[in-house]
Amino acid sequence: MKAFYTFGMICIASSFILICLTGCSQEVYTFTGKLNGIDKGSVIVECSSLYKKPMLGGAEDDIGYSCAVQVTEATVIESQTGESLTLEDLRQAEIVSVILTEKVKKEQLEDAEFVAKEIVMLKD
Repeated sequence: MKAFYTFGMICIASSFILICLTGCSQEVYTFTGKLNGIDKGSVIVECSSLYKKPMLGGAEDDIGYSCAVQVTEATVIESQTGESLTLEDLRQAEIVSVILTEKVKKEQLEDAEFVAKEIVMLKD
């Protein structure tokens, strides 16, 4: 019985370690933030939530981050209700949800080039 208990505890500990290791290599595929600007085929979106410190309960630091997200001809831009929009329909300070064309590992955020698959303008 004691051997079974020990084996069970080892399995639980191993599972916990695996989950922790998997969590350390998180990937980003989508984020939501305030639209800070539009500049020559890209949008500048507040993305501080991508830089949360996981060891401190997910608290963000005091630095405000913005991410330049490239908008291509294939990027779908729409309202929350599904109405098709153009880049010119977006306004600064609106909240948008960005879905990227490729997942980006959190540890590579500084060097990542974000390309939007879809941008959804959310209601206030």
